[in-house]
Amino acid sequence: MSQTLSVARQQPLQPLMTPTNTNTNTNTNTAMTAALNLKQKLTRCATQEESLSILQNLRRKDLLFLYRVCAAPSSIDFYAGKVWDGLLLDNNSLIMTQITAFITNQLFGKGSKWKGKSFDVATGDCIGTGKNQFIQPTTGCVEAMHAFEYDSKGVSAIDGKQSMKLQYSSFHPFVSPWHTMVDELRVLREPDEDGEGAIMLCLGYMAW
Repeated sequence: MSQTLSVARQQPLQPLMTPTNTNTNTNTNTAMTAALNLKQKLTRCATQEESLSILQNLRRKDLLFLYRVCAAPSSIDFYAGKVWDGLLLDNNSLIMTQITAFITNQLFGKGSKWKGKSFDVATGDCIGTGKNQFIQPTTGCVEAMHAFEYDSKGVSAIDGKQSMKLQYSSFHPFVSPWHTMVDELRVLREPDEDGEGAIMLCLGYMAW
């Protein structure tokens, strides 16, 4: 498996921590407490840009624990019928982060830079479809491709809790490298009173 962290969006997919002794449990609890404190700090930031600036300077380990203390969207109104801008985050090292960017933009985007995701209005109980958004390098126009099905009541492969899950298998043949790709999203920052400033953390993985 490979996985990538991003806002609103690779290494072996495995439990973030597998407690085996007292020290491991203590370390996990300490990390989760730190993640909760960080989430509160990001929520209190005056602007969305300030929160994003902090996220861009976090290491992958901290981002994974932060993801674990976030929750799935509580309402389809949070995302359905909207376009979300995307930003790739740290993937454990400079080299792995660059590899992730290459896979996302050059392979997945066919040479176009990944911009984010759009979500169609739900067709069922928190279930619907959407597409990834890319910026064409020659024209600067936004192109939608790589459709997915979403379910905001999915079960996370990371910690077994509820997550919004995006699956691509229905839109890619079995031989496609994107057939097994799954994105999980959780809410980091709720929108303000004007309905702006929301942030979701996205964890993507595939069977490579």
